[in-house]
Amino acid sequence: MKDPNDLAIFMNVRKNSTRCKNKLLRDYADTTLFDIALKKISKLNWPATYVGIYEEEFRRKTEASSNLTIIKRSHASANSHADVRKIFECLNEIPHKWVFFVNPCHALLRVETIQKAINTFLEIDNISMTSVKPLPGWFYLQDGTSLNNRECKTGVNKDDYLYIVAHAFHCYERKMPIEKGRYWENVKGDPYLFPISHNEAYDVDTEEDFLISEALYPKFGVKY
Repeated sequence: MKDPNDLAIFMNVRKNSTRCKNKLLRDYADTTLFDIALKKISKLNWPATYVGIYEEEFRRKTEASSNLTIIKRSHASANSHADVRKIFECLNEIPHKWVFFVNPCHALLRVETIQKAINTFLEIDNISMTSVKPLPGWFYLQDGTSLNNRECKTGVNKDDYLYIVAHAFHCYERKMPIEKGRYWENVKGDPYLFPISHNEAYDVDTEEDFLISEALYPKFGVKY
């Protein structure tokens, strides 16, 4: 079992998202995605909780949360779209072996699910974890090779699925993004796959995603 003191909760935020402008701070169901995410990570009451922030608007919203440590992101970090080492350079400020990254764009993700995932990671021997959701159907590689219907079945049942990464949370060694530019080695077991529900897996990446997620939140979201 891993030592809980070796694990930090981490969230990294910025205004300069490319496909859905300012998605974390704009009005979302009478609140904001960032406010929802802040309440969730505060609800965890984890002793080591960090938020990487560049813009002042985010920092002001954290003032009421006493259990957070704010890490100042650089302009280059907040405006980089592909340089993993630059994006996550603030991990150098976190003195813990493991990082549990929570994506603030998943408004429907529940605190209970996050806590269960943390507990699972602490108990298993795997050195990384990611959230996934089951995606039913028949799947093919781009060259036409079947991935999961080699028996040529004519119907889809509950066992005909693959896992797709949900990006709701990732857990990994803190040094990996800054030293190797990736979260894990991407082999079986690295990462460990943690299934979550379809609703909780709903990510806001585009304008359409934002509208759909906002419409779903009053019914499926939990207000903490």
